[in-house]
Amino acid sequence: MAALVVGVMLLMAGGGLLFMLKTQAQRRAYDTSRPPRRPGKQRGVPEPAWTPPVVASIAPDKLPALGFLPPDVNFLFAVRIPELLASSAGVQMVRDPIKLGKKEHHLEELPAWLGFRLEDIDHLVFAAHIDETFPPPFYLVFRTTQPYDEEQLRQRLKATRIASSSKKKLYAFQTPRSNLPLHAWLADEHTVVLALLKKELERLPDEPVEDIQQLPEEMRTILKQRREPVAPVWIVGHSREWSKTRAAMFLSGLKQKDQASLAPLRTFGIWLVPDSSLVVKGVFACKDETGARRLEGYFRSLADRDPNFKTALDGPWLTLQFPTSPDFLSRLLKR
Repeated sequence: MAALVVGVMLLMAGGGLLFMLKTQAQRRAYDTSRPPRRPGKQRGVPEPAWTPPVVASIAPDKLPALGFLPPDVNFLFAVRIPELLASSAGVQMVRDPIKLGKKEHHLEELPAWLGFRLEDIDHLVFAAHIDETFPPPFYLVFRTTQPYDEEQLRQRLKATRIASSSKKKLYAFQTPRSNLPLHAWLADEHTVVLALLKKELERLPDEPVEDIQQLPEEMRTILKQRREPVAPVWIVGHSREWSKTRAAMFLSGLKQKDQASLAPLRTFGIWLVPDSSLVVKGVFACKDETGARRLEGYFRSLADRDPNFKTALDGPWLTLQFPTSPDFLSRLLKR
């Protein structure tokens, strides 16, 4: 459900998120979340049940990393690590591999880019400006749970300080294994922003913008008025006409009637809410009410009369909800 919409947006991000999954495996977050084994434990004595940690939730629009983004991004993918690890389904999402072709990757590998462990990260945000450009300008913002040591981070990255017209602390470095040149902005003691080009970091606000006021109004509406209050993983995107962006190359592979059903879509938000299982909730803003009804019919045809698949219409807005398994993200990216 919704894979033909959300999958298109993920693929259009120019391979940015997919590439960031290509590092060496990091399992420590899952390993350290379990109670330690007691030495000399007698055979037959059951292990103590795993108890998820108590974590305070943060509303999606309140993530500090969002304040460092430029005003023209129209695609966001965010993960709040402590909330994700506070449920068994969330732990499974981190632990299980994401299969892309013949290769397997792990969500927990992302912090290894900077030499961080998964538990060092409070949240991360992947943002991109999706238009006709390929690859699109993208940013990856890491927000750490504790202040990091700037000099230690520089040494881990083997980074070189570069001049900045905006007086930002900018560094050039190469990613592990692939040796892809990237640029990093050490924005503050908790925040590191990565981008492909130096100029993309230069244009970022020197100080974080409060209350996501720099983001497009349509995305603010989703994040403030129609979001889920608790959602450790979410995706938001907006375009007045996706057919005039890189989405066109993917939409062209669909049947004409399916393209017509998706054409009215303007803005969307997908929220992954893990508990004992995983619940996917979506909200879609269309050109008009007729377009929302057409999109609802398209999604319902994909649901194949699943009684757990629920939708609701509110003018040009369509909402949907359905339970799924923790490997939803893996299946979505694979598709």
